[in-house]
Amino acid sequence: MVQAWKQIAVATADGNSQTMNTGTISPTYTNLQIIIHTLGGGGSSDDGLLRFNDDTGSNYKRNFSQNGGAQDTVSSGGSTGISNMVARANRQSYSVSTVSNLNGAEKCGFGLAVTDGGSTGTGNAVTRMEYAFKWANTTQITSVQLYNTGGNWTSGSKMLVYGNVDDATTYTYPNLPNGAIFEDTTDGNHYMWNGTDTWNEVT
Repeated sequence: MVQAWKQIAVATADGNSQTMNTGTISPTYTNLQIIIHTLGGGGSSDDGLLRFNDDTGSNYKRNFSQNGGAQDTVSSGGSTGISNMVARANRQSYSVSTVSNLNGAEKCGFGLAVTDGGSTGTGNAVTRMEYAFKWANTTQITSVQLYNTGGNWTSGSKMLVYGNVDDATTYTYPNLPNGAIFEDTTDGNHYMWNGTDTWNEVT
Protein backbone atom coordinates (compact mmCIF):
# COMPACT_ATOMS: atom_id res chain seq x y z
CA MET A 1 0.00 0.00 0.00
CA VAL A 2 1.25 3.46 -0.91
CA GLN A 3 0.39 6.46 1.24
CA ALA A 4 0.44 10.10 0.18
CA TRP A 5 -0.78 13.52 1.32
CA LYS A 6 -2.73 15.77 -0.99
CA GLN A 7 -3.50 19.46 -0.41
CA ILE A 8 -7.29 19.64 -0.46
CA ALA A 9 -8.11 23.13 0.85
CA VAL A 10 -6.59 26.56 1.50
CA ALA A 11 -8.16 29.44 3.42
CA THR A 12 -6.45 32.85 3.34
CA ALA A 13 -7.35 35.77 5.60
CA ASP A 14 -8.12 39.16 4.00
CA GLY A 15 -8.07 41.14 7.25
CA ASN A 16 -11.85 41.58 7.32
CA SER A 17 -13.06 38.40 9.01
CA GLN A 18 -12.73 36.54 12.29
CA THR A 19 -12.98 33.17 10.52
CA MET A 20 -10.84 31.31 8.02
CA ASN A 21 -13.01 28.62 6.44
CA THR A 22 -12.01 25.89 3.99
CA GLY A 23 -15.49 25.44 2.60
CA THR A 24 -16.59 21.90 1.75
CA ILE A 25 -13.92 19.19 1.54
CA SER A 26 -14.39 15.58 0.49
CA PRO A 27 -15.01 13.00 3.25
CA THR A 28 -12.82 10.58 1.26
CA TYR A 29 -9.77 11.25 3.40
CA THR A 30 -9.45 9.19 6.59
CA ASN A 31 -6.69 11.39 8.04
CA LEU A 32 -6.28 15.17 7.85
CA GLN A 33 -3.31 17.44 8.46
CA ILE A 34 -3.99 21.11 9.20
CA ILE A 35 -1.20 23.68 8.85
CA ILE A 36 -1.87 27.19 10.19
CA HIS A 37 0.36 30.25 9.75
CA THR A 38 -1.00 33.43 11.31
CA LEU A 39 0.54 36.91 11.20
CA GLY A 40 -1.29 38.37 14.20
CA GLY A 41 -4.66 38.05 15.84
CA GLY A 42 -6.38 38.25 19.19
CA GLY A 43 -5.02 38.96 22.61
CA SER A 44 -4.26 35.68 24.38
CA SER A 45 -3.31 32.05 23.87
CA ASP A 46 -6.94 30.94 23.80
CA ASP A 47 -8.31 33.29 21.13
CA GLY A 48 -7.81 31.00 18.13
CA LEU A 49 -10.36 28.17 17.97
CA LEU A 50 -10.09 25.29 15.49
CA ARG A 51 -13.51 23.88 14.57
CA PHE A 52 -14.98 21.25 12.27
CA ASN A 53 -18.15 21.33 10.14
CA ASP A 54 -19.10 24.78 11.55
CA ASP A 55 -19.82 23.14 14.92
CA THR A 56 -19.88 25.89 17.59
CA GLY A 57 -21.24 23.68 20.38
CA SER A 58 -19.29 22.57 23.44
CA ASN A 59 -18.10 19.42 21.68
CA TYR A 60 -14.32 19.82 21.77
CA LYS A 61 -11.72 18.81 24.36
CA ARG A 62 -8.01 19.66 24.50
CA ASN A 63 -5.13 18.56 26.71
CA PHE A 64 -1.90 20.57 26.44
CA SER A 65 1.43 21.60 27.89
CA GLN A 66 3.39 24.78 27.19
CA ASN A 67 7.19 25.01 26.93
CA GLY A 68 7.51 21.53 28.43
CA GLY A 69 5.61 22.57 31.55
CA ALA A 70 2.95 20.78 33.52
CA GLN A 71 0.19 19.10 31.59
CA ASP A 72 -3.25 20.66 31.72
CA THR A 73 -5.33 18.25 33.80
CA VAL A 74 -8.86 19.56 33.17
CA SER A 75 -11.00 16.47 32.72
CA SER A 76 -14.62 17.67 32.59
CA GLY A 77 -16.71 19.85 30.31
CA GLY A 78 -16.21 20.84 26.71
CA SER A 79 -15.12 23.85 24.68
CA THR A 80 -16.55 25.51 21.57
CA GLY A 81 -13.29 24.93 19.69
CA ILE A 82 -9.71 23.69 20.01
CA SER A 83 -7.47 26.55 21.16
CA ASN A 84 -3.91 26.20 19.90
CA MET A 85 -2.09 29.47 20.55
CA VAL A 86 -2.17 30.81 16.98
CA ALA A 87 -4.07 34.04 17.75
CA ARG A 88 -1.68 35.84 20.09
CA ALA A 89 -1.78 39.56 19.39
CA ASN A 90 0.94 40.98 17.12
CA ARG A 91 2.75 37.66 16.94
CA GLN A 92 3.57 35.32 14.10
CA SER A 93 2.39 31.79 14.89
CA TYR A 94 2.65 28.40 13.23
CA SER A 95 0.92 25.13 14.04
CA VAL A 96 0.60 21.65 12.57
CA SER A 97 -2.24 19.36 13.65
CA THR A 98 -3.12 15.85 12.53
CA VAL A 99 -6.61 14.45 13.10
CA SER A 100 -8.35 11.16 12.36
CA ASN A 101 -11.37 11.29 10.07
CA LEU A 102 -12.93 7.84 10.27
CA ASN A 103 -16.68 7.65 9.83
CA GLY A 104 -18.51 6.43 12.94
CA ALA A 105 -15.77 7.37 15.43
CA GLU A 106 -15.03 10.50 17.46
CA LYS A 107 -12.25 12.54 15.88
CA CYS A 108 -8.95 12.47 17.82
CA GLY A 109 -5.81 14.43 17.00
CA PHE A 110 -2.60 16.03 18.21
CA GLY A 111 -0.48 19.00 17.28
CA LEU A 112 2.36 21.40 17.92
CA ALA A 113 2.22 25.19 17.85
CA VAL A 114 4.94 27.84 18.11
CA THR A 115 4.72 31.61 18.33
CA ASP A 116 7.43 34.26 18.23
CA GLY A 117 8.21 36.64 21.07
CA GLY A 118 6.33 39.57 19.56
CA SER A 119 9.19 41.08 17.56
CA THR A 120 12.05 40.00 15.33
CA GLY A 121 15.54 38.99 16.41
CA THR A 122 17.09 36.31 18.56
CA GLY A 123 16.42 38.26 21.74
CA ASN A 124 12.78 37.12 21.64
CA ALA A 125 12.41 33.42 22.31
CA VAL A 126 9.64 31.38 20.73
CA THR A 127 6.90 29.79 22.81
CA ARG A 128 5.77 26.26 22.02
CA MET A 129 2.72 24.23 22.92
CA GLU A 130 2.01 20.53 22.46
CA TYR A 131 -1.61 19.45 22.54
CA ALA A 132 -3.96 16.49 22.06
CA PHE A 133 -7.63 16.96 21.32
CA LYS A 134 -10.87 15.40 20.22
CA TRP A 135 -14.09 16.44 18.53
CA ALA A 136 -16.92 14.45 20.09
CA ASN A 137 -18.70 13.81 16.82
CA THR A 138 -18.79 10.58 14.81
CA THR A 139 -19.58 12.15 11.43
CA GLN A 140 -16.70 12.77 9.04
CA ILE A 141 -15.04 16.17 8.82
CA THR A 142 -16.18 17.95 5.66
CA SER A 143 -14.98 21.50 6.47
CA VAL A 144 -12.50 23.19 8.81
CA GLN A 145 -12.78 26.62 10.43
CA LEU A 146 -10.35 28.75 12.44
CA TYR A 147 -12.20 31.35 14.52
CA ASN A 148 -10.53 34.32 16.18
CA THR A 149 -12.48 35.45 19.25
CA GLY A 150 -10.19 38.46 19.68
CA GLY A 151 -10.73 40.15 16.29
CA ASN A 152 -10.09 39.72 12.57
CA TRP A 153 -7.23 37.59 11.29
CA THR A 154 -4.36 39.61 9.87
CA SER A 155 -4.38 39.65 6.07
CA GLY A 156 -2.18 36.95 4.57
CA SER A 157 -2.66 34.46 7.41
CA LYS A 158 -3.31 31.00 6.02
CA MET A 159 -4.82 27.64 6.89
CA LEU A 160 -3.95 24.68 4.66
CA VAL A 161 -5.58 21.25 4.88
CA TYR A 162 -4.07 18.03 3.53
CA GLY A 163 -5.83 14.68 3.17
CA ASN A 164 -4.30 11.24 3.41
CA VAL A 165 -4.72 9.02 0.37
CA ASP A 166 -4.31 5.40 1.45
CA ASP A 167 -3.90 3.68 -1.90
CA ALA A 168 -2.01 5.27 -4.78
CA THR A 169 -3.48 2.75 -7.23
CA THR A 170 -6.76 4.70 -7.12
CA TYR A 171 -5.41 8.25 -6.92
CA THR A 172 -4.86 10.48 -9.94
CA TYR A 173 -1.56 12.37 -10.30
CA PRO A 174 -2.32 14.63 -13.29
CA ASN A 175 1.17 16.16 -13.54
CA LEU A 176 3.13 12.90 -13.64
CA PRO A 177 4.36 11.68 -17.03
CA ASN A 178 3.51 8.24 -18.34
CA GLY A 179 6.11 5.75 -17.13
CA ALA A 180 7.03 7.55 -13.90
CA ILE A 181 8.36 5.10 -11.31
CA PHE A 182 7.50 5.18 -7.62
CA GLU A 183 9.28 3.13 -4.93
CA ASP A 184 7.35 2.22 -1.79
CA THR A 185 10.06 2.48 0.86
CA THR A 186 8.02 0.37 3.32
CA ASP A 187 8.31 -2.82 1.25
CA GLY A 188 10.68 -2.01 -1.64
CA ASN A 189 8.04 -2.55 -4.33
CA HIS A 190 8.06 -0.37 -7.45
CA TYR A 191 5.06 1.06 -9.30
CA MET A 192 4.78 2.62 -12.77
CA TRP A 193 2.25 5.38 -13.54
CA ASN A 194 0.20 4.77 -16.69
CA GLY A 195 -0.29 8.50 -17.28
CA THR A 196 -4.02 8.50 -16.52
CA ASP A 197 -5.34 6.88 -13.37
CA THR A 198 -3.38 3.82 -12.24
CA TRP A 199 -0.12 2.73 -10.65
CA ASN A 200 0.96 -0.73 -11.89
CA GLU A 201 3.40 -2.78 -9.84
CA VAL A 202 6.62 -3.60 -11.70
CA THR A 203 9.60 -5.78 -10.89
